[in-house]
Amino acid sequence: MNTEKQKLSILFPYPDSSSDRILPDGETPKLIYDLSVDRMFEYIVPDIGSRSYFLSALAALPQNRENVLSRQQTLRDFYELPTLFNRFGSLFGRWAALRREWNDARSKTAGSVVRSASGLANASSEYYRSCYRLQVAAQYTRKIIAFIRGISAELSAAELRSEALIALRKEANRICSDPSLSKLDSICARYDSFAASNAAFDLAPTFDDYLSISDVRARLSTDLYSEEGTEKKPGLLSRLINRGKTEKPDEGEYRPIKSVDVGADGSNMLLLLNESVSDLSAVMSSAASALYGVFERIPEECAFYRTALRYIAFMEEREVELVYPEIGQRESRIIDIEELMDGLLTAASEHRGASDVIPNNVFLEDGGLIVVGDNNTGKTVYLRSIGVALLLGQAGLPITAKKALISPRSSVLTHFASAEKDFLDGDVSGRFESEVKQVADINRDMDGGSLILLNETFQTTAYAEGAEGLWPILCHWSDKGGIWVLATHLRELLSHIDTEDGVKVTVARTKPGYKIEREGK
Repeated sequence: MNTEKQKLSILFPYPDSSSDRILPDGETPKLIYDLSVDRMFEYIVPDIGSRSYFLSALAALPQNRENVLSRQQTLRDFYELPTLFNRFGSLFGRWAALRREWNDARSKTAGSVVRSASGLANASSEYYRSCYRLQVAAQYTRKIIAFIRGISAELSAAELRSEALIALRKEANRICSDPSLSKLDSICARYDSFAASNAAFDLAPTFDDYLSISDVRARLSTDLYSEEGTEKKPGLLSRLINRGKTEKPDEGEYRPIKSVDVGADGSNMLLLLNESVSDLSAVMSSAASALYGVFERIPEECAFYRTALRYIAFMEEREVELVYPEIGQRESRIIDIEELMDGLLTAASEHRGASDVIPNNVFLEDGGLIVVGDNNTGKTVYLRSIGVALLLGQAGLPITAKKALISPRSSVLTHFASAEKDFLDGDVSGRFESEVKQVADINRDMDGGSLILLNETFQTTAYAEGAEGLWPILCHWSDKGGIWVLATHLRELLSHIDTEDGVKVTVARTKPGYKIEREGK
């Protein structure tokens, strides 16, 4: 498990190149749009705000197989322990809100001292503001510590199997058991109601022969020292002012802080005190940010699992069969699914068990699959169901099927043209140029681990010309190791099969009742 070199994650607990590919909220990836996953989840989670992060995370396919298995474990833990997720999600919901509140509070204290003719008033104002910053830093550091203790308690009370949640619990427990955390909490407790009005300093000036102040000795009032047994220890503010000194001042003993020109109005002394308070505030803020950063990714990742749990509940309410795919090694390249049902049609179905949705089998291993048939015979639905199953399965979710084996893919690349009738009017040549550009984009982005899904590509050309133009591209993708599926009515493509050495192509045909059957099974 990787808990030291990156922030803790329950989506990517292991190193993964996709961990930073999740788009900001509000942006729908093209892949999600082409496969109508956004439309599918409109039925399941009507609130777009709740599902936007989930959809972006789906498109960021984990590349490390261990992350897929970890997500399955985590989702199972949350499913089998619903009260755990309710408390866990609520806790991290407040965790995210805490950061916003902290930033708002700090923004109210922004700014720095500006010297002017009215030096004392200016320095006094800045000192009061620094005291408030210290109070804010102390308060929110204590809140963050309390949250981490709450996380530790919640996870320690649960029987977990998920490696990601166990790692989260281990890190929270490690932080809570560190003696320095209690010390930090104790220090912050002294200053969470800190204000300039209760920060008392005793000053002893030294005068020269001309009655000008030549030196100042100072001490903090004794109420700023903590007691532990019978021994008094200096507070952090005292240690900052008396840097380099190790002994505690005896009662009534004044210690030199700095020989300074305090100014005619004393403003330099206030600036010195302000510097000390600001230093302590910065130390607290730095500690709080470090603690917060460890768990910073968890709140939004909870949104992923919340939507995933809602998806499972939605399908179970409709008595739709779900199965967690077996996750194969990438080298195996196999996608083998029995009785797969299309996600969008299943979500939209009003029948128990989505009995009006026709299941089909899928088997992909090497090369390509050409699905041929007339319009409105189920080709597009079949193609879409393959893509959705791969996305959900590789994201760690169960899929609407009876049995499944999925080997992780490096990417899923799509080209989904509109139905042929939509091209009868308008600029056909312009649309063909657009198709060529999209295919060129796929050619640029694909690699040996890609799954490429094509729906009626090059349909704007004459059938023979479309087949002649598309076949060399498909062969090139096969040569590079990609797996592709083409739904088309360009039957002219079939005459090219077996004309290229090393290019393996399987054919499936539509049958009555929206069934898809592979030839040569």
